[in-house]
Amino acid sequence: MDSAKIMWTPDKSLQERSNLQHYHQWLKQHYDLSFEDYEGMWKWSCDHIEDFWYSLWQYFAVDESYKPKRILSQGMMPDVQWF
Repeated sequence: MDSAKIMWTPDKSLQERSNLQHYHQWLKQHYDLSFEDYEGMWKWSCDHIEDFWYSLWQYFAVDESYKPKRILSQGMMPDVQWF
């Protein structure tokens, strides 16, 4: 099977203005995290699921008056309970 061909890549200017880049900068500032590329951030989000989802809670200011006691229940998908 042939490897997939990239059909489009955003230019540097668009990448720098993206929401993903803004979130990446926020992670640097608030969590002292930095990633070489998208795959690095994706791997972190998979390896540190609770940290990732809690960072999104904070980043999007979901409810600043409430700090969740638990991000995930012990269950497995699709039965897991969030926040």
